[in-house]
Amino acid sequence: METYFNNLTTDEGGHKQLLQDIKNLIEEAEGLIKNTAEDLPENSKKELLERLERLKKSSLRIDQQTYAGVEVVDQIIRRYPYQSLGVAALGGMVLGIILNKR
Repeated sequence: METYFNNLTTDEGGHKQLLQDIKNLIEEAEGLIKNTAEDLPENSKKELLERLERLKKSSLRIDQQTYAGVEVVDQIIRRYPYQSLGVAALGGMVLGIILNKR
C-alpha cells in the first residue's frame, strides 16, 4: 500500500524556480552583452558568450541529474519507509554529536 502526498512541495517551486531564475539571468546577461557590443573588444564578447553557453549547458545537466537523483531517492523511500526513517534518525544523531563536540 502506497500513500501519496501532494503537499510535500513548496509553492515557490523549489529547484524549478531556481533554474528559471538562472535562465532569466543568463538571458539578461546575453542581452546586456549584445547591447554593449560596441564597447567590448570582439574577443571579450566572444568569450563571454561562450561562457554563458557553457553555463546554460551546465544548468541543464545539473537539472537532469538532480531530477534523476530525486526519483531514485523517492523510490527507495517508498520501498523501504521504516528503514529510511531509521537512517535519517541515525544521521541526525551523528550530525548532532559531531556539531555538539565543536
